[in-house]
Amino acid sequence: MALALADASRGTVTALHVFDPHDDTALLRGRARRHAISVLVDVHRLGKRAGVAVKGLTATNTKAEAEIRHAVRAGTFDLLVLHTSLRQGRTRFLGSRIAGLLGRLRVPVLFIAH
Repeated sequence: MALALADASRGTVTALHVFDPHDDTALLRGRARRHAISVLVDVHRLGKRAGVAVKGLTATNTKAEAEIRHAVRAGTFDLLVLHTSLRQGRTRFLGSRIAGLLGRLRVPVLFIAH
């Protein structure tokens, strides 16, 4: 979605992957990093194919929302496209972490939920 929007507006994409150090065990450390890097490489390839410049960033933090806020403050972005999971309950909702993030950002956000 981000690539399509960037292509239509002649913009660029910055793809951020945040590693949770608690999930990054010694046994899985290499595999988890390789997977994230491969996702960023795939986004870069798709961007190249679409004619959209893509910058890949990685960070390590137990709170991905803190890294997202930091990246948004450090850059100049017109739109944040964020992939998230909907929480189930009486109604579907984004969850407290995403709701807290949304309240602190000063850039429009497009949520892609699954």
